[in-house]
Amino acid sequence: MRQEGVKMEENFYFKGSTLQVEYSLTIPVDTNIVWDHLTKTEDIAKWFQEIETGELKPDGYMLFRLPDSEITMPILSFIQDSEIAYEWGGIGSVRFKLTPISEGTKLDFYESLPEDFSHRIRDITGWSLALERLKQTILGKQTTFDMDKFQETENRYREMINNLKL
Repeated sequence: MRQEGVKMEENFYFKGSTLQVEYSLTIPVDTNIVWDHLTKTEDIAKWFQEIETGELKPDGYMLFRLPDSEITMPILSFIQDSEIAYEWGGIGSVRFKLTPISEGTKLDFYESLPEDFSHRIRDITGWSLALERLKQTILGKQTTFDMDKFQETENRYREMINNLKL
């Protein structure tokens, strides 16, 4: 069964050789609910099982847990109930910015991936689908991983990024 897509704006560009990724979506709930899904381990696990909260504060950290390892991701920016950014993959970064709007919450996601970040296209594909799962989870809908959708999205992003390089 194919999961219905989530309407999400996307923008990709290069700043030097660093790929900049921006996704924006509206989630029709209060900002504090979205914030909890970005910062509380039990809520994060519903849409991105490998990420956990370490120390949630400026100069704190998030954790990325794999079966055989744990990666500490320093928090780069923290504004309670509004913004959190942390290191991603050792050399990149991700940032979530929440804005209350009349329809609920606007979530802006930013990712910065240097040229030597391995598997950039797979990474941005993964985040795109993870943000869809985040919204679906908040809305109480079941989500599943769809490999066909992943591959279609990855191919579309690869073509878009390659066209940016021309």
